[in-house]
Amino acid sequence: MVGSAASALLASSEAHLPLLTLLLLPVLPFLRPDRKRTPPSTSDPGTRNALYVSVVLAIFTGAVTTHLQRGSMERDCRLHLADGAVGPVAGWFESAPGTGARPFYLMDGLGCRGTIRVLSSNRGPGIMPGVLVRGVGRWRRAGSQVATWPHTSDILELADASVNDTDPGARLARTRARLRGRVESRLRTLFPSTWPLASALILARKEGLDHDVRESFAIAGIAHLLAISGFHVGVVSMLVSMVVRQIGLGPRRTGMLSSAVTWLYVGFIGFPDAATRAALILTFVSVSRWRTRPPGALGAVATSLLVLFLVDPLSPARPGFQLSFAGALGLLIVAPPIRSRLDAAWLRRIPRPLKAGLAAGVGATLATAPIVAWHFGRVSLVGLPATLLAAPLVTVAIPGLLLTLAVSSIAPGLAQLLAGGTNLSLRALEMLAAGFAALPGASVWIGSVTLTGAILGGVGGALWARSGPHRIRRPVRSGVILLGVVSGVLGAPLIERALGSGTLEIVFLSVGQGDATAIRSPAGRWILIDTGPRGPTYDAGARVVVPYLRRRGVRRLETLILTHPDLDHIGGAASVMAEFDVGYVLDPARATGRDAYVDALEIAVERDIPWLEARRGFVIALDDVEIVVLHPSGPQGPGGMDANAQSVVVLVRYGEFEALLTGDATSEVEEALLRDLPTRLEVLKVGHHGSITSTSDALLLHTAPALAVISVGANNRYGHPDDNVVARLLTVGSRIFRTDRHGHVRVRARRSGLHEVVGAW
Repeated sequence: MVGSAASALLASSEAHLPLLTLLLLPVLPFLRPDRKRTPPSTSDPGTRNALYVSVVLAIFTGAVTTHLQRGSMERDCRLHLADGAVGPVAGWFESAPGTGARPFYLMDGLGCRGTIRVLSSNRGPGIMPGVLVRGVGRWRRAGSQVATWPHTSDILELADASVNDTDPGARLARTRARLRGRVESRLRTLFPSTWPLASALILARKEGLDHDVRESFAIAGIAHLLAISGFHVGVVSMLVSMVVRQIGLGPRRTGMLSSAVTWLYVGFIGFPDAATRAALILTFVSVSRWRTRPPGALGAVATSLLVLFLVDPLSPARPGFQLSFAGALGLLIVAPPIRSRLDAAWLRRIPRPLKAGLAAGVGATLATAPIVAWHFGRVSLVGLPATLLAAPLVTVAIPGLLLTLAVSSIAPGLAQLLAGGTNLSLRALEMLAAGFAALPGASVWIGSVTLTGAILGGVGGALWARSGPHRIRRPVRSGVILLGVVSGVLGAPLIERALGSGTLEIVFLSVGQGDATAIRSPAGRWILIDTGPRGPTYDAGARVVVPYLRRRGVRRLETLILTHPDLDHIGGAASVMAEFDVGYVLDPARATGRDAYVDALEIAVERDIPWLEARRGFVIALDDVEIVVLHPSGPQGPGGMDANAQSVVVLVRYGEFEALLTGDATSEVEEALLRDLPTRLEVLKVGHHGSITSTSDALLLHTAPALAVISVGANNRYGHPDDNVVARLLTVGSRIFRTDRHGHVRVRARRSGLHEVVGAW
């Protein structure tokens, strides 16, 4: 069966032939176990080693394929259409009407095809999924783009939308979208308050989930329950098996029918990685039982990895793919030894089902923890108990949701009754996540350098323990591996600091329409200038600044400079001050009654953080770096009492390198400071997000900055940066970087003045 599938895949893509050859070598032994011998078990070293080789080869060849295909991927029109491009478009929505941008499949128009996000100015919000829509589309560039996920590159504004469903094209895809839309609409009717969670659990649609709900699930370590994973597929398969057995079919036919129904469900929700992997494993095991051969679990995992890789060679780069297979391997490799240790004499009173659940939870958690830490920068410490309590709720909720939907068309009254009971499970799940997330120390941030050191140290310890000339008994190996992990955790930051000695870093964070600039001294100490905006649903301090600094391993800020009390500069201050030790706060003493400013003051009082007034001549000396305050000089200075005119302006000096950070200072302030500025700047943080009120000709002609960074939000309503400002910068030869297009802009500089722009950490 696998050979036939591989042949079909190769027929559509001959370029995969060398990759298939590499991957089949370690996988083939799993596919046909010897009838005269028992199949390899999960504890057999040969089986494990072959699987390890398969995983490594898949990741390696995935990286190679990504590199080879980068040219074609980067030519995707969704990544390169000009901002503001306008033209007729046709396609269909893929989710039910709601608020905000909706997923939309662009079938024709603007020379593009693929899934995008759409905002409609008329009728669009009321159009159901799967219905062919025609209108006029205007392309808006997104703040950041990822070449392997082009659908994140844009938002299409749809005007003059009209329904034209007579075109027979793409009937199957549109029918699927229409069915999913009907199910989502039915969920909104039956579960008016919890439909976003219900939609995530059975449709893999998370657009409607509130950010706070997502955050609570992530901190509690149960975010995987919001994705359609092997757990969900297992519940669906179990339900199908229970129904089929009641009909009287044998176990072999039950397995095959269960696999078929599971594939229909996975296809209906759009073939997400984790669900597809689980369906493949279920199919391989069912086929093995049909042929009366003992199924090999590791073989099924390896083969499903191969198939998914062949279908999409870029899939191993996705976090969901990595977490899915890491969790499966954790259940098969890590959980069994944990389960055997739970059979100790002093643990005999613990029920067997609880032992099995505990071992599975620990195994999956340990296997996925490094990947979670790498991609998201934090690890939940309450994930195991939260999962053990949440899993039964999900196990009850999924059948309840499916049964409620099935009954709603036949007996609406009974459906409402079932919905009431299922809603209790959904509410309990939300409350459970919020409760665990609120516990002190529920999750910890893991710095990238620390994590890398831990992984390398653990791998080094394992290799030394297993392949050294000496013999190390099994109980001692764990100690050796743990010693390697600890050594890596302690040594990696020291090595990173040694490698970074002599280098200054200035990181302009992409916080939207606002400012936040982090400065790292050559000795690894940090200063933060501004904290980004805050609004009813978005806090840049909590969402961007804190995660970035935590991933960099930051625990203390020597100084927090708040240039002026506008919300787009101080909005995230309270979140930042609550998370880090802060030496002192420096601001222009322009007190305001805004909530963000008052919150920051209250935290400063609560944590005994000194609050100092920024005035001309104030100098911050940090590891051979000087940060000199040039403005304000007092209420009578240039610009008067206007908040922007009183913005803190600083000059960063490190040897021959100089950078000017102007906040929102006006042109009048800039021109008053010319006598204090060098005639050649390495870096200019463009004032007021590129507004016409700043970055004057006089400033640019005097300083001729080599590099200009504009901190600005994508498609902002102010029209920043102004075209005239951009033209001025180009006239003096400045290289321009924008946070709305380039994301975090990270500048590294040496004392000699040499500097470079590198990718975000």
